[in-house]
Amino acid sequence: RPGTVVKFAQYAGLWVDGQLDAPGTSALPIRFTDWRDDAVGGDANDDGAETSPSPGWWRGVYVREAGSATLAHGTMRFAGYWDSVGFSKTGSGNLTLSHWTISQINGHGMVVDNSTGTTSLQECALSSSSQSGLYLRAGPVTATGCAFTGNAQFGVLMDASDGFDFSANAFSENSGGSVGVNTGTVAVDRTWSRGDGEVFTVVIRGALTVAPS
Repeated sequence: RPGTVVKFAQYAGLWVDGQLDAPGTSALPIRFTDWRDDAVGGDANDDGAETSPSPGWWRGVYVREAGSATLAHGTMRFAGYWDSVGFSKTGSGNLTLSHWTISQINGHGMVVDNSTGTTSLQECALSSSSQSGLYLRAGPVTATGCAFTGNAQFGVLMDASDGFDFSANAFSENSGGSVGVNTGTVAVDRTWSRGDGEVFTVVIRGALTVAPS
């Protein structure tokens, strides 16, 4: 239900092969967090103030194969153990995140890789991760009204062949630059622009080829 707090023991994670629904509201958001996080859900590990949460405590959420997920109004914090990712999307299922915050991840906030299903991000925030907010490796992603802020590498890291509508989202204070583009070939028309006067930095990380036509 809205307002639910889900806490993960150390090294634990969640793999979604079916359907995950997390229907929070603005007044009652859903929380995915470290078991030691006393700021939400109380002192679940019953140790008073002896421990505190930190990035990389739990593994993350993996939507894979034909699995799908719909999450609204919530937060994910302190994941990234082992795979250095908070939220992973692969496979043929669909993922929708709206009004969701992914922050303080050890690694990338979200990775989309080998995904043939749709991934839709609406009014989300991906911030304060030790690598990039979103790593787009392979798969369609639609994002509108999202903020990529304060990540230690890039707001969005992407392979050359992938596309992303940067103009519909905001980028600020990402240490490596707004966007990082890996080596490879741009084989279809792409637009790398904010279009509104905002400082927007694209970093090409290796040899990049713009294909004929």
